Amino acid sequence: MRVGELADVLHLKSNDLAVAADDLCNLGLIKRSKDHIDRRATILEVTNDGAEAAEKIAAAVGLTYAESGPPMSRAHNEKLLEFARLVLEGMGEKRF
Repeated sequence: MRVGELADVLHLKSNDLAVAADDLCNLGLIKRSKDHIDRRATILEVTNDGAEAAEKIAAAVGLTYAESGPPMSRAHNEKLLEFARLVLEGMGEKRF
């Protein structure tokens, strides 16, 4: 998914998402690539480690993708992003 599209879905500013994406890339949970159609755009893709981490985090908070319901508000997304940052900081360089 393009960074701008994901930022819109999450109700975040692109630069806020970029900071989180940097952390996730450094942990090997997502990877960046250039859009083949629009070389100016960046695509974010979840890695296998990222998918595994997402499943573990979802299980820890009692959610599955299907149960997550309608899109969350900007405030809820900001809280979720902060929670994810805290989880990632607590993980350090640990792998799943």
